[in-house]
Amino acid sequence: MKGKLFLPVLILALLLQATGCGGAAMPTPSPEAYVGVPRLPAATPVPAPVEEYYKGAGVAVPPAEERLIIRTGDISLLVEDTEESLNKIEALALELGGFVVNSNSWKLNDQLQATITIRVPAESFDEARRRIKEGALEVQSENTSAQDVTEEYVDLEARLTYLEETEEELRELLDSARERGEKAEGILAIYRELSNIGIQVEQTKGRMQYLERSAAMSALTVNLTPKEEIPLVEKEWSWIRTVRDSIYDLVVGLQFLADIATRFIITFLPILIIIALPFVLLGWLVAWLLRRRRAKKVE
Repeated sequence: MKGKLFLPVLILALLLQATGCGGAAMPTPSPEAYVGVPRLPAATPVPAPVEEYYKGAGVAVPPAEERLIIRTGDISLLVEDTEESLNKIEALALELGGFVVNSNSWKLNDQLQATITIRVPAESFDEARRRIKEGALEVQSENTSAQDVTEEYVDLEARLTYLEETEEELRELLDSARERGEKAEGILAIYRELSNIGIQVEQTKGRMQYLERSAAMSALTVNLTPKEEIPLVEKEWSWIRTVRDSIYDLVVGLQFLADIATRFIITFLPILIIIALPFVLLGWLVAWLLRRRRAKKVE
């Protein structure tokens, strides 16, 4: 009896030991263990709130003031004087600690129009918009947008850490291979991989710097259109120009009449003669017959 019970008891004891004595869960690595481990880019990124992203990675959610927000704006204004408004916007950008990215102006129907793009510190973005609109006659349109790039920046930081660690390991491996006198092919393979990692490091740093600068300095594009004025009297009136224009109109009129006369003589007159000739001959024949009949009556 004891021999028959020994095997089932042994199997049960082994199962309890494997499950951790009574169903206790197996230990899992804490979220902190994954901090700093780079994430492979997914083929189709799944959008998720920033808070969920940070919590899922085991990283504390950064406060709003520490997030990277890229703000941009586009304003179309109706102004009294385009050139004066352009100068004021340039001065405002410098006053707020920003700069002018580009400025273009052109004339349309003898009116100066312009477009200017400035960058100002992110904390002065709303003030810049308010002060620019204050000097306008009318705000024709306004669009603003904000892009949260914190998640991308954190990914780049993790990627940069991984790349720098890989680069350091490759350098050590390269030095070790040189000391051991490895073949040139092996050393060149390590060197090529090291160069590739170095390029990725620089690209990652460049993207991070771009995000930092774009978040620190917001972009604002302003389109300026002057108020259309309809003058009662032409400002630059000239009697000589009026005489010259009148003579020009006279010459054009005479040319028009000459064209009509030439076309009538060369084109329409021969056609009229050809059409009228049978009627003329018929009339002449009728008149001749009438005269002959009268002559016979007289005889």
